[in-house]
Amino acid sequence: MQDAHEAIRPARIDLRPDDIRDSLTNDQYKLYSLIWSRFMASQMSPAVYDAVTADINNGKYLFRATGSKMKFDGFLKVYSQNKEDDRLLPQLTEGEELAADDVRGEQSFTSASCEVH
Repeated sequence: MQDAHEAIRPARIDLRPDDIRDSLTNDQYKLYSLIWSRFMASQMSPAVYDAVTADINNGKYLFRATGSKMKFDGFLKVYSQNKEDDRLLPQLTEGEELAADDVRGEQSFTSASCEVH
C-alpha cells in the first residue's frame, strides 16, 4: 500500500519571491524561492535541445565531437539545478579539412536512477 503524498507548494503563485522579500527573513526567502521556483517549473514544459555529433576521420583514427544547443528553455526559465552552458560546435561541412589546435579526451557515462518503494 502506498501512502498519500502531499506536495509543499505556494498558496498564491502570483506572490513571486522577490515581491515579498522584504517581509521574509533571509532563510525564509531562500526556502520560499526554492518552493516557488520548483512548483512553477513543475507546471512548465521541458527544455528542448538540438544535438549535433561530428565524426572526424584522421587516417586510422576517428574522433567524435558532440554538442548541443538549447532551442527552448522551458522549465529552466525559472528553475535549474545545474546551469549548463551550451556545448557548441563550429559550423562544419562534410569533407572539410580541419586543423587540430587542441585535442582533449573526455569520457562520459550515462547515469540511471532507480526508486525503491
